[in-house]
Amino acid sequence: MDFARIEQLRDELLQNRRLAITAGLVVVAFWIVTLVGGYFLVRHALAPDNANVRSVNTPTQVGLLLNDSMPDLINHIVYFNDVKIESGPSDDVYFATGAKGARVLVIATGHNAPDAAAVDIQGTVRPVPPVTTMTKKWKLTKAEAQKIKEDGIYIEAEDIRADRSVAQPRLAAKK
Repeated sequence: MDFARIEQLRDELLQNRRLAITAGLVVVAFWIVTLVGGYFLVRHALAPDNANVRSVNTPTQVGLLLNDSMPDLINHIVYFNDVKIESGPSDDVYFATGAKGARVLVIATGHNAPDAAAVDIQGTVRPVPPVTTMTKKWKLTKAEAQKIKEDGIYIEAEDIRADRSVAQPRLAAKK
């Protein structure tokens, strides 16, 4: 083998080594970017909800909540006292009815509502999800889902308690 051929093989080897090193550095750079990006995405996903939730002095009448003249109450905590509650199509779905017959959807996030003539509700006003979510997840009829979509809000109830100021019906004792 002559010296020129050896020089040519050495040059090809150095050329291929540079290519291999460059490819390795690119792979390491993408790997670092993936780890850093993943860290920030997970950190953002686990951060507490950044929604602005404030407690306001909201009227306890269901009808006033649905009134167009009320200020924007999305993500605000509301309190209702002495409202009638009707069971919905699934265990955690209810309808709160005010004194004048206005109805608002209530989704219980904690325990189920008590069987009572009147209840007190504490919850957060939320914008309604798409109609398909309401029909599939909450098992509402299309007519109910459309009515709720027109209202534009529902209550995500953290607490539903029986109102103690109203006389509760007593169950007859079994003999």
